[in-house]
Amino acid sequence: MDGHISKREDYKTNQTLSKNRVEGIKNYLILKYQIDPNRIKTFYYGSDRPIASDDNTEN
Repeated sequence: MDGHISKREDYKTNQTLSKNRVEGIKNYLILKYQIDPNRIKTFYYGSDRPIASDDNTEN
């Protein structure tokens, strides 16, 4: 699972938010569906690797 964030915040804030989002989803899957935590790998990128450009209001 990947966690992505826009470039609007500072770097450290983006990294923390991205990590919290992806870890929250991981924990939900573990608790809700009893998935073995060792089967889920998480990655978080913050503003290093946005999922979409942040150059217009639509995105």
